[in-house]
Amino acid sequence: MSRDWVVDILTFTVVYGSDPAQIKRVIKQVSKDMMADPETAEGLLQPIKSQGVDALGDHGMEVRVKFMAKPGTQFPIRRKAYAAIHKAFAEHGIEIAVPTVRIAREVNEATAAARAALAPKAAE
Repeated sequence: MSRDWVVDILTFTVVYGSDPAQIKRVIKQVSKDMMADPETAEGLLQPIKSQGVDALGDHGMEVRVKFMAKPGTQFPIRRKAYAAIHKAFAEHGIEIAVPTVRIAREVNEATAAARAALAPKAAE
């Protein structure tokens, strides 16, 4: 792993339309709460930080969060951070993006004419 510290990166995909500034504020509050918790504060070497929007994906904006911890403590800290961030996002109306399929159908003049021509035949 690492001798002195570990940097762990968490990635969340949030829906388009989410406010990146609000996400940073929520992560900052989660970080303060975790730094105040004796169970996680002992392992954290630096506060949890939002790195902002890292990419624009197919389903939403990818937000990166990182923290520095003592080696071996990153696993329980990561689990608590995921849970705390998920809860805080829900409380502040920030939605986690889920893959969806959107089917769009274009109706133009040619399509409308074809439908009109086929409608009498379909009625027979």
